[in-house]
Amino acid sequence: MLLAEGRANLAGLLGMSADGLAFVESASAGLVALLRAWPLPLGARVGVVASEWGPNLQVMRWHGLEPVELTVAPDGRIDLEALARALASSPPSLVHLTQVASHRGLVQPVAEALALCRAAGVPLWVDAAQALGHVDAATGADAVYATSRKWLAGPRGVGILGVAEPWWDRLRVEQPLLPVGERPIVHWLDSHEANVAGRIGLCAAVREHLALGPAAVIDRLAEVGRTTRAALTGLRDWRIVEAGAGAG
Repeated sequence: MLLAEGRANLAGLLGMSADGLAFVESASAGLVALLRAWPLPLGARVGVVASEWGPNLQVMRWHGLEPVELTVAPDGRIDLEALARALASSPPSLVHLTQVASHRGLVQPVAEALALCRAAGVPLWVDAAQALGHVDAATGADAVYATSRKWLAGPRGVGILGVAEPWWDRLRVEQPLLPVGERPIVHWLDSHEANVAGRIGLCAAVREHLALGPAAVIDRLAEVGRTTRAALTGLRDWRIVEAGAGAG
């Protein structure tokens, strides 16, 4: 079945099990669904960095959470040594990173941050809206959400949400009163008003991405980024900062 194949392919790109991936309406809807399903107390502190996407912060605050800024290096990426100290001295309830910024070529070291968070028992959530199809998004993060319509060049109206298996038991998911068959708990986070045509379009886009070869796509986009930065070097009023391996 095309949708089952697409779910598995997308989960693979995120480094997750297909049972841990849900289809939602957008990346933003993925964050909202995650906040509804993953119980956090009012006032829970969420570690973020200064480049965090504004609407994400707005949604967190609307759900009663308190974003707190984590220290970053001069290039804007999270300072891993400072993160380790923060996790040891005053750990937040979770850390949230936007893997690739939407406004500049900034790629966060998610895998390295995840290792520190995991050692401290703090979950790491990742906004991969600008990362999926652009850089390696298979970070193994505890939760990750993304969209169809950016680097995968899929249709609007579709997004994905993934939750790593160790956290499935934590989720509070609304299920129908009448039995409708066994489903993985994360699949109950699928949007109820399904944009099936959009999901099929996303699955087709992922097929094309896999046919091209994700590694080849990532390498080519990184080459575009290097070429662009080289062309801008030396221009008046421009400052070029190496802050990742993306196309920006």
